[in-house]
Amino acid sequence: MITTAIQSNKKLQFPPATVGYVKMEIDLIQNKPTLERYELRIVDTCFDYVLEKQLKKGYVSQEDIESTEDDYEDVEVKKVLCTNTRFKTYSYDELRQLSQMLLNAEYDNEIDKINALFQLGLLITTQGECVQGISGEGLGMYFSKSTDWELCEI
Repeated sequence: MITTAIQSNKKLQFPPATVGYVKMEIDLIQNKPTLERYELRIVDTCFDYVLEKQLKKGYVSQEDIESTEDDYEDVEVKKVLCTNTRFKTYSYDELRQLSQMLLNAEYDNEIDKINALFQLGLLITTQGECVQGISGEGLGMYFSKSTDWELCEI
C-alpha cells in the first residue's frame, strides 16, 4: 500500500525546541474544481526511537507472583515528540506535470495512483524548498537539505 507521506532520514530541528526524525503525512485531500486546485492538510510529526522496558513476549502473569526485572526486556519503540498541522495547495497544472512523471508506473488501483501522485508532489515540493533556501541557503523546512527526505511507506 502506498501512503501519502515522506520522512526525514536523519534527525532535524522541529520547532519550538525538539530534535528528531520528521514525518510529513497528507491527512486530507480536498478537490476544489472551481478553483482548479487541490488543498491538502499535512500533519508533520517529530519522533524518535527510544528503548522502553516491556514484559518479554510469552510472559504469563500469575496472580500470586509479581514480575521481576528478568521478566522485562528493552524494546525499541517509536515515541512521538510533537506534531504540527499545516495546509498546502497544488494547482491542476502542477499535478498534471507530476502525473507525467508517474505515467509509466503501474499501480494496483486508482487510489494508489492518486496517493503516489500526492506523495511524490510532497517530496518534490519539500526538496524544492530546500534548494530555494526558505530557511537559509540550501535549507528547507526544519533546516533540512534536499537529500534529507525520502518516500515513506507504512
